[in-house]
Amino acid sequence: MAYIRWGIRLAVLLVVLACVGVGAFNAVVYPTHGLDGFTAEDYEKVILKASALYAVSVGMSLDGILESDFRTLGPGKANFAWGIVSLRDKSNGRYRLWVSLQRFGDQWSRASSTVYPDNKSLGLIVDPWDRMLFLKDTEPNMSKTRLELDLLTREQVRRFREYMRTSL
Repeated sequence: MAYIRWGIRLAVLLVVLACVGVGAFNAVVYPTHGLDGFTAEDYEKVILKASALYAVSVGMSLDGILESDFRTLGPGKANFAWGIVSLRDKSNGRYRLWVSLQRFGDQWSRASSTVYPDNKSLGLIVDPWDRMLFLKDTEPNMSKTRLELDLLTREQVRRFREYMRTSL
């Protein structure tokens, strides 16, 4: 019986450590990954760099920037950059990527470190995997829950893949 209790405690500890690790990655490591050394005037280069890192993680290539905008809140305050970038997949299909970045002090970062797909700093504007989440006569709507968990998992895996492919 004592072995089972220790096994359960160990399993809980491992789950907690994994959650803390994922949280630390999303809060500290991922937001600024690959965006060092750019000035505020280089906002289009930063948009392209963040887009190129995203493209690597999803097996696409970067075509170029379609639109961009830069705003500052004033001296000593945050700067923001937004852009739409064109990507191509291996079968030559075109996608548009939304990029949202912010700059505090001397460091650019992705505007959101949240994993939730509706609050992404980088995301395909028309995602080929987006589906209708509500099905008729489904209570509780497990279909929506499964799809939301799938989106969360897919985004987290993509972030780890981006980091691993571009850091080593």
